[in-house]
Amino acid sequence: MTNYLLAGDLESLRVQNFTLQATLWVGAIVFSYMARHNGFGVSKLVLFAPVRI
Repeated sequence: MTNYLLAGDLESLRVQNFTLQATLWVGAIVFSYMARHNGFGVSKLVLFAPVRI
């Protein structure tokens, strides 16, 4: 559910070409967002110490 809220917020704010950063457990949420929304608006993705999925 979190990535749906993120996608809706980004779309309503018209945010584009941003860098998405994540650490540890949040990396799984970011990975899910990228997969479900084809990386909508993301120009760069940075994962610090991601947890193995």
